[in-house]
Amino acid sequence: MPKAALLFPGFFYCLFCFGQQQKKIVKVTASYTLKQTEFIYRLGDADIGVVVYKYNNNPGIVLVSPHDDEETAIEVSKKALRKLGGTLIKINNNKKRLITFNIHGSSFQFDPNRIFTHTGIITSLKKYGNYSPSAVSKIKSFAKFILSKIPSDTRNVIALHNNHKGQYSIDTYDNGNLFRDSRAVYIDSSRDKDDFFLTTNEVLYNKIRGYRYNVILQNNDIAKDDGSLSIYFGRKNKSYVNVETEHGKSDAQLKMLMIAINPPKRKNNNTVLYNYEIPDSVVFKNAGNLKIYFGEQQVGTLLSAYFSPARNITFGQLEANKNFPLDANNDFFLSGKATNLKIDVRIDPTRKGKPINRLKETIQVAIRK
Repeated sequence: MPKAALLFPGFFYCLFCFGQQQKKIVKVTASYTLKQTEFIYRLGDADIGVVVYKYNNNPGIVLVSPHDDEETAIEVSKKALRKLGGTLIKINNNKKRLITFNIHGSSFQFDPNRIFTHTGIITSLKKYGNYSPSAVSKIKSFAKFILSKIPSDTRNVIALHNNHKGQYSIDTYDNGNLFRDSRAVYIDSSRDKDDFFLTTNEVLYNKIRGYRYNVILQNNDIAKDDGSLSIYFGRKNKSYVNVETEHGKSDAQLKMLMIAINPPKRKNNNTVLYNYEIPDSVVFKNAGNLKIYFGEQQVGTLLSAYFSPARNITFGQLEANKNFPLDANNDFFLSGKATNLKIDVRIDPTRKGKPINRLKETIQVAIRK
């Protein structure tokens, strides 16, 4: 089939089709290149669109938007990727949340974010109407098709969702009916409870907590199987985060998304992760090389460092060796100059030693002058 090409000021636009199954668009602007592919998936008697947007050449950022009625999430995803590059995988469903299809005269309906486990598919079908083994089989194949669009080497999958005020909030996991699904919950009183993160990744949980956003660390071992992407990736011990805000709050969701992107990478798996804060401090340009000592022995490493002008602190995560657990009677001091900075750990025998709760407490590091 011949290619059609149109040239406009500022970008090049190209559209070409392959039968009825696939449509591709290439758009080039001064700031980004978009390669957009729409796949048409035949589900029973319904044609469901699955669109993959690839901005520039950045395979490290992968966003998923399963609900076509959550327009704020979709708008924010595209806005961020135009700046950063990355991939967005989106389901086209005529702006509807639930997908409906027919098999041999019987109608079936399901939630497209409840199809990534066998149990989730069955539960979703029964919740919204009819159930049959044939429908389960077809939906399972559809789920595999969506998952096949996520690169297998992706470090962190990000989903964006929107809710309605008061219907779904972090309270659902703190003292609500999903309490057992959470391994840890951090709530900041200054944040709207309808705006929160849910993640399978302890490192990312602590990063978000350091920014003082509402966040849930999913209990991947016992969380209820609802067929969602968080359950699917949690069971595989892979990093996943849901960025959840109320409809219409695009600015808030964009700020949250930027925090979720590129979580710190563990340097040593034989360590324990803690959050820290250094008051009255500035950004450390060589934070990745900053070491932690107890006497002459290195017992850890700084993993990340972020500076907050509003709070005038540097905060982030550090790793401590498992054979040197940090206690409440430990004191931490930043010392040295320029590239010779280090953190020293001291033990205060006058205080009771008990393990620091690394999912709730934050280590305070003093500057030694």
